Amino acid sequence: MAAYGKVKAFNPKTDEWEVYEEQLRFYMVANGIDDGARKRSILLTVCGDQTFKLLRSLVPRRQARRRRRHVRLVS
Repeated sequence: MAAYGKVKAFNPKTDEWEVYEEQLRFYMVANGIDDGARKRSILLTVCGDQTFKLLRSLVPRRQARRRRRHVRLVS
């Protein structure tokens, strides 16, 4: 299935989070993505290294380990 549009990486130096979030929401709607897990995965895939590292630092280590373990089991 081809995707409509493209989501660029978030640049905290030049982009406003509210605008980025709105564009991401439109992307999700246009592509029929309504599952929370898929939305989260897409955000974490396209947000860029800098933003990913920040978001990862905000998740408690125990929860992050649990998610990685789940990914290994599912893969």
